[in-house]
Amino acid sequence: MTITESTPTVSVPDEIARRVVLPEGHRDDEPLFAAYRWLRENAPLAKVHVEGYDPIWLVTKHTDIMEIEKQPAVFTSGGGEAPGSHNPILQNQAGDAFTSSLTGGSLRILETVTYLDPPEHTMVKDEVTEPTARTVGAGHVGGTFAALVRQAGFAGEDSRLSCHLIVTGACDGIRANVVDSSV
Repeated sequence: MTITESTPTVSVPDEIARRVVLPEGHRDDEPLFAAYRWLRENAPLAKVHVEGYDPIWLVTKHTDIMEIEKQPAVFTSGGGEAPGSHNPILQNQAGDAFTSSLTGGSLRILETVTYLDPPEHTMVKDEVTEPTARTVGAGHVGGTFAALVRQAGFAGEDSRLSCHLIVTGACDGIRANVVDSSV
């Protein structure tokens, strides 16, 4: 994927979009996973419109997620040239308006990695990851997570939950609901 490629437009059913975007859509795993499966099979990269929210891109393929992560100038977390101009955390329009009213117009409410773009993001990330990489053995974190998943009884089809949690947690700063249980 490159940013100049066009993606065939597939209309995402409102029920699928609402299930993935709205908090109440995450109450029941079975229909949520079915929605993710539908997206992966029919609209792996889709822009959806859910009432009360800004339009949002749903990205469901690992390769697309990785390509997006490599282009912070295009897919900005902190607003690029206008820091605080958008919220990288999924929030409805009313919540963004309220935040903006409290902060003098900015949606950047914290000085955390989620709200930063390079070079700030890189500097903060390196301060944390470099020492961690030296002290945590390769594979330790993944192995620990895998052990927790096994201990919780997730296996087979249910392991999709664990993969979903890893991917959505790892892609901070992209204003998209990232869903990929194939990694």
